Amino acid sequence: MILFCDFDGTLSREEIPGDFERNLEAVKRFREAGNLFVISTGRSVPSLTEDFPDFWDYIDYVVVDNGAACLDKDRKVLFECTFPEEVAKEVVEYVDSRSSGHHVGYTFYKNCEEYDELSGAQTKVRIWFDDDELMERTEKELSERYPDLKFYTGHHAALALINFEPDGDFVCLLDVAASNAGKERALERLAAMHESEHAVAVGDGNNDIVMLKEFDGYVMSSAASFFVEEFDEEHRADSVADLIDRLMSQFNAEQMVVIRDIERQLGCRVRDLAPTFYSDGATDATVFGLGGKYLVKMADAMTVRTQKEFLSRVPEGVFQKLLCSNESLGYECFEFIEGEHFDGSLIDPKEAVNQIAAIVESYPEYPHDKYGFLNDEKASWREFLLDEIDYAYRTITDVSQEKVLAAVEKIGFTRPKQYLMHGDFGTHNFLLSNGKIRVIDPMPVVGDRLYDFYFAILSDTDIFAELGMDYYMNFFGEYEPEYKKALLIVALYVRMSRAAVYDKDNLDKYKKLYAKI
Repeated sequence: MILFCDFDGTLSREEIPGDFERNLEAVKRFREAGNLFVISTGRSVPSLTEDFPDFWDYIDYVVVDNGAACLDKDRKVLFECTFPEEVAKEVVEYVDSRSSGHHVGYTFYKNCEEYDELSGAQTKVRIWFDDDELMERTEKELSERYPDLKFYTGHHAALALINFEPDGDFVCLLDVAASNAGKERALERLAAMHESEHAVAVGDGNNDIVMLKEFDGYVMSSAASFFVEEFDEEHRADSVADLIDRLMSQFNAEQMVVIRDIERQLGCRVRDLAPTFYSDGATDATVFGLGGKYLVKMADAMTVRTQKEFLSRVPEGVFQKLLCSNESLGYECFEFIEGEHFDGSLIDPKEAVNQIAAIVESYPEYPHDKYGFLNDEKASWREFLLDEIDYAYRTITDVSQEKVLAAVEKIGFTRPKQYLMHGDFGTHNFLLSNGKIRVIDPMPVVGDRLYDFYFAILSDTDIFAELGMDYYMNFFGEYEPEYKKALLIVALYVRMSRAAVYDKDNLDKYKKLYAKI
């Protein structure tokens, strides 16, 4: 990761005791973790050195003069953006001609140094004024007169943040820079030199705004309110130290490798999209969203392979759309689904059941020589069900297996028509998007699709309590009633074991249903 950080009002806030020291400690941690830190300021090197003589010990690069020049930590100049001496002279002459009766001063910048006299091509000309209104009028006129130059204003209040102040009655300033200057262009150049790094920026002033908007930008909460309001809550930072702690909890080196591969496969840049990390249910898998557009899941090669097989065969529009994946890197990148986690109160129970049945009916036939999970296949449907029962018994040892084993005997050694099923088809993996159920996180199973239907219905106690078991037995009329009831008992037993771990508040409801069915 590479962090571009404004200085005045961001890294350094003298009005907050201890803030600067805390920020520098965080910067040290950030760089020790292998990240890059850049001070990006409107100041010159001499001005920054005067107030922060040790800054070279904390940076990998320093961008000065509003992005017009950049040096590395060895003080080597990497680039300078200049405009001609004759243009600088024209600007000075024009300002002098328009400021009669006011006190105006100039500081000139080239070769990363400050000068009192104009000589040669300039990286920046700083014009000092004794009146805000004159400064604003001059900026407007110069912008129209010199469209190929960039202008940055520093009002009286902003100037108070800068310790360096020339003699005289100056209260505000206007910086003039080349068209290819700007913090955002400096960030762009350095980010191109470090393509593997996620570029992040933080600042608080008008010379930061383009940089923050074009990249993954964060605004300081202490900035002017009108400036802060341009950014959502997730892109506001109380301090640089706070931001660094947040960033360091985000992408690590392994994840950046994944992001680069996603960019390669999709042919677009995703690293600048704001990341949001999520919990992956009961597992410790890393899951993160990118800008509300993509969802990335880290997974083992077998999971990637089997989910890709399932998602490549089911109809689009219901399940997650897999955009790209890589078994060797262990990730999947999905289209982000906008929606709410399934809640029975948000949808009519009968409508939910009808949608669940329609999804199950859309499963593709999958003639195969085995049954069960694609990553753990069994020789027969019976063997798969017995394995499920055995696994369930580990968490519900106080529930008799007599009924469920009798149900398996009724199912016998039949070989039901094979479908490729979701395999973990419960409401915990449902999202509601515009009233429609969308389904995530398949654990593909080859078997009888009726099993998935029952498992989904039984995953929500409000649904099965509202409509009753007889209601569900009316679906999938092509099956024999005895077989349907036997498979329902197996699905209920397995679902009960899940409740013992993930839904303990409703476990008694499952036990009562199991006792009377």
